[in-house]
Parts: sequence; C-alpha cells; structure tokens
Amino acid sequence: MSRLTIYCDHITNRLSYSCEVIFTRILHWQYDLLPASKQGSSDGDWILYYMKEPPEECFSHCIQPSGLLWDKGITQIALKNGIHQVLQFPILFISQSGYLLGYDIFSAVFYMVSRYEEYLPFSSDSYGRFPEKLSTSGTLGFTQIPIVHLWARDLLTKLRELYPDIPVGITAPNALFTYDIDVAYAYRGRSFFTHVASLAKNVIRGQFNVVHNKWTHRFGLRSDPSDTYYIMYSNPIPVLYFMLLKKNRTQYDRNLNPRHAAMKALILLCRNHTEVGIHPSYYSMEQNHLIDEEKLQLQTILKENITKSRQHFLRFRMPDTYRVLLKAGITDDYSMQYPEMPGFRAGICVPYPFFDILADSITNLTIHPGCIMDTTFRDDMKIPASESWEWYMRLCKAIAEVGGTFISIWHNDTLWNNLADNHPLAFKQIHQKLIQLVSDIYTSPEKSGNT
Repeated sequence: MSRLTIYCDHITNRLSYSCEVIFTRILHWQYDLLPASKQGSSDGDWILYYMKEPPEECFSHCIQPSGLLWDKGITQIALKNGIHQVLQFPILFISQSGYLLGYDIFSAVFYMVSRYEEYLPFSSDSYGRFPEKLSTSGTLGFTQIPIVHLWARDLLTKLRELYPDIPVGITAPNALFTYDIDVAYAYRGRSFFTHVASLAKNVIRGQFNVVHNKWTHRFGLRSDPSDTYYIMYSNPIPVLYFMLLKKNRTQYDRNLNPRHAAMKALILLCRNHTEVGIHPSYYSMEQNHLIDEEKLQLQTILKENITKSRQHFLRFRMPDTYRVLLKAGITDDYSMQYPEMPGFRAGICVPYPFFDILADSITNLTIHPGCIMDTTFRDDMKIPASESWEWYMRLCKAIAEVGGTFISIWHNDTLWNNLADNHPLAFKQIHQKLIQLVSDIYTSPEKSGNT
C-alpha cells in the first residue's frame, strides 16, 4: 500500500498523536514519521516535511512547526489565529508564507483534540465544568464546525496538488443514538412515602395539573408516561444506553435504586436490545470511587464486564476523570461534548484516543465525541423542542460532509407520551424526524457528498 513519509526535526509523542488523528483516524493513510537525519532513506510514495529549516527546494512540501509539539507540560499560549484566505474557515498557529499551509496543522490538531486549554486554570460553570464560552472555539465562533476535519481536508487538497495519486481517504459517515437513563420512570418504582411527599409538594406549589397526571396514572400502577422505551427499541439506527446507578439519591441523581426490581428488569431489557454502559453519577468527578462502585453494580446485574461510560451532566476534568476511567477498566468514553451548546468540543467527529498531556502519552481510552443533546435546548438555551430542529439538521449534514460519526444524546424523560410539540420536553417528534434524516443522508457515500 502507498505511504506518506513525514520528515521532522524531532519525533515526539505529541507529534505522533497528531499524525495518528489526522492520517489514521480521518484520512485513513499509511504513513512513516522519520527524523530529518533520515532524509532520502524512505521508499514512501509521498513526502512531507515538518521542519523549521527544510531543504530550500522543499518549502512547498513543508509545514512550519510552531514549537508546541516539542514542548513539555502545559503553558499559556499566545495563539496566532486567523481565517483561511481561500476557504474561509478559522486557522490556528499561523506560520510564515511560502510553506505548504499557512498554519501549523499538527499543533492546531493537537491543541484542539487533546483539549490542551482544559488543562489550564479556568473559571468553571455552576456545575464545575469547562464552559464553551471560554473555549477557543467559543470565543472565535467555530464550535459548530468540525474544524479538525476541515484542516485535514485542506492538507489533503494541498498534497493532491503535489501528488495527484494520493487517495481521498474520507469514509462514508455513520450515526449513533445514545440514551441516558437518568430517571427510569416518572412514578413506577417509587415508595409510598415518596409519592405522598411529592404529591404534597405539588399541592403546596399549586401544580394541580401535575397532581391530576399523577392521580390519573395511579403513580405508575396503570401506565407511566415516561415508559416510552419502545421508541428507542424500534430505532433502526445503532443505539447505546447509559444507566445512572447511584444507590443514594442526591439533588442531581434521581434514578431508581439499582437494587429495585423495576430497575433491574429495565437494565436487562435494554441489554437484550443493545449494549449498555455506565453513567457515573454527578459527584463521581470529585469522588472517584463512585465510578468503580457503580460500574460493579451494573456488572453484577448484567453478569458481564462493562467497558463504556458517559459522565452524568457531562462533568469531567482533564486528565483526572479519564485516568480514573482507565483504571476502572473503561475503554470507551462518550462524554466529550459541551452540555450547554451544540457543536464539537474537540473540533472532531470520529473516535480518537485520549492523550494524557501531563503523562505525555497516548492511552488505550477511546473518546467518542458527541455534538448535540436534547437537554441543551431545554435547560441551557431555553428553547422548546420544536425550535431545535434546525440545529439537528445542520450538524447532521456537517458531519455527513466530512465522513464523521453523528452521535446524539437523548434522555428517556424527553420522549414522554402526551406532550405537545411546543412543550420543552417534547423531543419525541424531533427524535423521529432525526431518524428519518439520518437514514436519508447516511445511506450511501453519494448521498453524503463523499466520492
């Protein structure tokens, strides 16, 4: 198979990681990374230089290093950013003219995908999370763009001008619907005392419509409005469930006790349909032992090893949470997404390995970045479900164009029965429309714009 050879001043783990993301994960090329001293020793079909002082005749084949990938540890960076003069998308780590690209793509990709800026001190949101508005993509306005893929395509275009036989390498897109089961049922499985206390609270607050609903449904004995799992089971697109299994309820962890028969039955029912992962509870970001405990709960119920995870409220810290997940035996995490804004937290929409910057190493944890979540519109953007469709459609099409994986996050309580389309919780209609859109766009490379 044809190969790309990259000659560089220094081979570092950071540079190796950027090459892994660009060439293996996105462009699907074979490549060799060699030191400058080995120039001329490769039998590769195509040559690329990543050097500060390349051979004079090779400037047009060279990307100028910014120095970030030769550094160690974390430092504040004075980012040089701008807009690509021809293609009009944002670029980072701008370099001198005369080189193959006008920016250091390897540093830019590392900076975005490793989440370099999240290792630096920051002012967290009210839930202790890194806020989108403080991010580079948020301040420069490109969170909704799969920017890493656009940079990779820019490199592809430039290299094909030099080597017309280089393959396009972009694959057909795919999609995954993921479901967080935070509140298994509206009423079913709750104790008599819980029902009475809840009803009293509704009466005191004058929420008589809620009282009527609870009485009508006999607190789950007749039917439960949140028992809409058939919608998820019938989804023709691949799906994945994440179970919140906190034994003791908190303000943010309100699911049934994992020992309750109704909860166990639901978990087994979901597993009969597809894979199930753990949804580490709210305080697991600070209390790391909870991840092990809750993972063990799920493994005991299913009698199998659990390797997939997504943090509740998308609360995690770099690199601490990922280190804990690795230690707990998690191999795949689905938390890489901003909770308050749709888009691409790491600028990428294909699975990629977690790079621990402080340890300077590529790890065995695969990150599956999402891009859109139902509760973002309800809780953060404060818009009803009916007004969210444009976001779903735009991001779905953007990912299809770059051959990525469209991962959406849903909650079973936003798919409740008997909710009007303009109700903040009424995402059932959006959910079904999205299934149709994904089926239409992602059925073939021709439809997705890939050739």
